Amino acid sequence: MFQAFVLAACTPALLLLALVLWYGRCRTAALILAIAAFAGTMSWAEARDDGRYAQSPNREWFRSLTNQYGIMCCEGADGMSLDDPDWEFSGDGYRVRIEGNWMPVPAQAIVRQQNKMNHAMVWLWKDDGQWRIGCFMPGTGT
Repeated sequence: MFQAFVLAACTPALLLLALVLWYGRCRTAALILAIAAFAGTMSWAEARDDGRYAQSPNREWFRSLTNQYGIMCCEGADGMSLDDPDWEFSGDGYRVRIEGNWMPVPAQAIVRQQNKMNHAMVWLWKDDGQWRIGCFMPGTGT
């Protein structure tokens, strides 16, 4: 907990220092510092594994799922199954119904690996009270 606090307190200062270095023509140092500050915050977005599915035969498959950026979609426990009426493909791409509202699926969120579960799944998180889609795996038959 203390480490997270220190990191959260230091990250803006590191980014500000990187900006000063950038305009001071120390661009290599600025880039290294900015990347280090960003990488330090990545642990905040780590997937959780509470052990509920440790014995599941699909555990490794779920862990291998990635979106178009190569970012892991987390675990099956973090994904949400969708019934057929709650997702569809239109001419513009996929969309999903979350809490009664239709949301477009960003193209980069689509999982290209084969769907072993047969039903559609979406991996969501909330950002400033808004649902965001990290990954989406269409159901079979699409």
